[in-house]
Amino acid sequence: MNPYPQPSSVLVLDNASIHKSIRIRELVESFGCKIEFLPPYSPDYNPIERAFAKIKANIRRHRRVVVEAEGFMSAIRTITPHDCVQWMRLAGYL
Repeated sequence: MNPYPQPSSVLVLDNASIHKSIRIRELVESFGCKIEFLPPYSPDYNPIERAFAKIKANIRRHRRVVVEAEGFMSAIRTITPHDCVQWMRLAGYL
């Protein structure tokens, strides 16, 4: 994988309002990069949605009450590099 950000890199973002701010656009463009927005309501193209689903399932399965950071961190640690690669493949990025 190429170092990021490099000129001509493309940053793919969902349509969260913060991602559409002028400051974000200016920051990305200052590195010579381009922003591409995912189509609205398209979680299949957004690998982080699969990570969120795995974290939520882990919390439900173990009936964790996420009041403390450690319970949440335990759920996050269930995500493996293999998961990430698979999710990127499923989204069509690899």
